[in-house]
Amino acid sequence: MTVEYRDETPFKGDNHTPTELANAIRTKKYGKDVREPIAQAVEKISKSVIGQNIGSVVATPTKVFTNLNELEKTYPNGADGVMVTVDNGHKYFWQNNDWVDGGNYQTPQGNADATVSALHNQMLDVLDQQNKIWQRKLYVNVNTGAWLNDKNMMVTQSNWCWTPNYIPVKKNSDYIFVAYDSGNANSKVVGISSVYINLYSSDKSFIKQIYTNNSNPGIFNTESAEYIRFSMSMNTFSDEQYPSLFKGNTLPKEIENDIYGLFDTAYKQLGNSLADFKLTPSVSLPKIANLPVQIYDDALIEYAVNTDIIKVFLYDNFSNLITKNNSGNGWKIPVNSGNRALDFNAILGSAPESYWRYAPKLYRKQSRIFINEIPINAGKGQNIKVLIIGDSLTNYNIYPNRTGELANSDENTTIKFIGTRGDNTKHEGRGGWSAKIYTTKTQYNSYDNPFFNNGKFDFSNYMNTNNFSDVDIVIINLGTNDIALNRPDIDNNFSEDFKAYDEMISSIKAYDANIKIALGSTITPARLNNANIDVKTRRQRWNRLMARYCLDNNYTYIPYWLVVDPINDFKYEDVQIDDYNTTIIKKVADNTHPADSGYKKMGDLTYATIKKIAENIRIGK
Repeated sequence: MTVEYRDETPFKGDNHTPTELANAIRTKKYGKDVREPIAQAVEKISKSVIGQNIGSVVATPTKVFTNLNELEKTYPNGADGVMVTVDNGHKYFWQNNDWVDGGNYQTPQGNADATVSALHNQMLDVLDQQNKIWQRKLYVNVNTGAWLNDKNMMVTQSNWCWTPNYIPVKKNSDYIFVAYDSGNANSKVVGISSVYINLYSSDKSFIKQIYTNNSNPGIFNTESAEYIRFSMSMNTFSDEQYPSLFKGNTLPKEIENDIYGLFDTAYKQLGNSLADFKLTPSVSLPKIANLPVQIYDDALIEYAVNTDIIKVFLYDNFSNLITKNNSGNGWKIPVNSGNRALDFNAILGSAPESYWRYAPKLYRKQSRIFINEIPINAGKGQNIKVLIIGDSLTNYNIYPNRTGELANSDENTTIKFIGTRGDNTKHEGRGGWSAKIYTTKTQYNSYDNPFFNNGKFDFSNYMNTNNFSDVDIVIINLGTNDIALNRPDIDNNFSEDFKAYDEMISSIKAYDANIKIALGSTITPARLNNANIDVKTRRQRWNRLMARYCLDNNYTYIPYWLVVDPINDFKYEDVQIDDYNTTIIKKVADNTHPADSGYKKMGDLTYATIKKIAENIRIGK
């Protein structure tokens, strides 16, 4: 048979069927890409002769697949050789235009269990690299409307779901089912009771059913089982609360909404898609009554590379849709609008033609912002001293000066700022600094550390050295450099950075236990054309952990990320594309530091936070 050899693509891999090898030999253009498939073909022939098929004993499998569905998708028109599926350990042959189940696979040596055991251990090894080995995604990795009973039979039951795939587990090992107890910012991880777990042996024979109870919620032991399947109610925990299965018997500190699983092609595709986005947790946003506040949709969306495919809608507590701002990327909450609970709903979709096509319910998320409107007479009669410790965002002076400007016009509360830096409003801002630098360095980036004394952060020494008699509120507005200097492969939870916060705050409280602590979030980086998604994602993770840190320690959290426009509150410059293309385009001049408009919004929020704390001090809260 004559074939034109024009295929210039390189020949790769060593897991090919005989037909694939023959096609490569016939069509590859270059010698090196022909010699390799010839060599592999010879090796296959040799193995086939040495390990001839005798009865039910077959030669080494041509390829291994997760399940029959994956095999059929890969080779819908068949292929040469013996294919093995991991989920049941069976071998398949292409015969009469269909994949025929040849029963349990056996190795050439005749050991019927060796390969199945090896495949089980291979899956288990992969899962062993993860603490979380399963997370519920309705319509994707569970079947709904039924459960598995103690006879291993599927029984119809509304609002229940069960896992069709067998999950490999270690014998006599503890596992725990967990979820968040709510979708709010102060939600906690809890164990899930009444999960019914069916235990299976190495050949997937049913052993028995067990369940998680209230005495040790979520925890169970696998006993002699090597696989499990399970059923749970869908009423108790929604997908947004991330029902998950972890190794061990202790509650994790948090649950990420990452996709985990080895068992379904569509499941893995979902994990790599843009669909699995997240909304920021519910949060309280203080707002001065006589000032507006802006909220921006990009800041509300987490983990989505392209936020253009997600529509966000904001409703007040009377279900009234709030109109977007003139630029269409956020909302303005006007002056004197009162306390409001704002629900925001995000729906994934696309606009393939002239209309918006919404995705299934799986890709709809909801959260809430509580607008805490602060009256202008809040903190009436109080004399409040404030210290701001920060990085270059503070060192630029713009948002501290805006805060000081509002404080100077306040006829109800006397607010003064202390510090060794700043022009109109004093502060302790230093470009490039993080909490760890404040607690470990005498000098950094050309700035001296006024807090460092005898090898540690010493707040008492700072106050005494600078003749500051007292302070009521300390605002620590760091994070940008904590994130930039952090190694996520070593400390993805920023544990060392939060230890530095602990050290700073412990020293502050040692000076005066009544000092109120407020901690600022980072701001969203410049997001023109969906840029800086890596920076945004890391900062949002930091912000989540910081919000949790504040809740756990009764500190005030300042959500700056909500109020700075990631598109229009940054500086731009007009530049030519390149030496040959003279088209002028808009380029972000600084991805980290906002324009004056963004800084002023930070100042408004800082002032509202101070007024809120001043009122709490007045009423003894």
